[in-house]
Amino acid sequence: MRGRPAGEGAGGGPGKGAGTPGGGRGWAGSGGDRGAACGPGDRAQLEVPAEGGGHPVRGAVVVRSGSVEALLRDLVSIPSVNPALGEGSGEGELARRVADELRELGAEVWLEEVLPGRPNVLAHVGDNGPRLLLSAHLDTVQTAGMSVAPFAGEVRHGRLYGRGACDTKASLAAMLASLREAVRSGRLSCRVTFAALVDEEVGFAGSKALAASRPQVDGAVFGEPTDLRLVVAHKGVMRFYVRTVGRAAHSATPQLGVNAIEGMLGIAGLLSTVPEPRPEHPVLGAPTVCVTEIQGGVGRNTVPDRCWVHVDRRLIPGEDGEAVWAALRDRVCGSERARRFAGSVEFERPYLVAPAMETPGSAWVL
Repeated sequence: MRGRPAGEGAGGGPGKGAGTPGGGRGWAGSGGDRGAACGPGDRAQLEVPAEGGGHPVRGAVVVRSGSVEALLRDLVSIPSVNPALGEGSGEGELARRVADELRELGAEVWLEEVLPGRPNVLAHVGDNGPRLLLSAHLDTVQTAGMSVAPFAGEVRHGRLYGRGACDTKASLAAMLASLREAVRSGRLSCRVTFAALVDEEVGFAGSKALAASRPQVDGAVFGEPTDLRLVVAHKGVMRFYVRTVGRAAHSATPQLGVNAIEGMLGIAGLLSTVPEPRPEHPVLGAPTVCVTEIQGGVGRNTVPDRCWVHVDRRLIPGEDGEAVWAALRDRVCGSERARRFAGSVEFERPYLVAPAMETPGSAWVL
């Protein structure tokens, strides 16, 4: 057994996922539920009214919903749970399926392995016009706790249910179907770079690889589910483990041991509270913190000598993740509750720090 609970990194990147392990649902449809690690509370959105009374955009293509639904069901049927979350083997099979779809419409396609067996799918199509990047991610969060079959793609009342249906296989299906129709109809009026990325839910390895290649584009559409509203600010995230270490003993003589679970219970309230005065962002509000996993003990008749918790701290613009972690560590370890525990409290350094983001109000483009 490793020195931390199974399922390291559960929940993914700052962004979200269709259906959380807690809510158990993931769907694509109108008014979609964000769910998972980073829901509406982590995003500040700006409504943009349609121009011209909602008339079709000049040069737009019309895609039959049935073709999108069939493609989405196909993509949902291919498991692509991020392997860092303790399930599955990653995005490889889905990447090959997306690559095949792109080849069929005549794109130049290649797979760029970012992590072992986990490639980004990159493609170019179109010879003239402005350069447009279309991007969505291939991986999903885990399926534990879902109340629907995760890979069946069941349609009920106009919504398709399954892991990743909303985040972001619906975006992949919509982009692929639109691109296919634009090519078929001869109405593709730009040069498209298509990027389907791995590891968005944990470490952003696919996004980092794409950024490192410095793609030259004039505009970009990223397939995160936002109900087609512009996102002008977004919370960041910091994730780390805290461990209490005690002393094992037989449960018939607990006085001879030091119970690590009891020690953790003593400090859990401090780990899940942002101390006053809490900083506030005018759009995102206050930062939050949550204990999201716990594991401890080795047997029913043994005083536990180890207990771990996983802490998820959401950051607002202006906060430094490492400084926040150090302040929380000092607050907990210097507390009376920690001093009363006969064992030790140990903070692991954050394995993920993703800063918050916001677009200045003076920006000319979002």
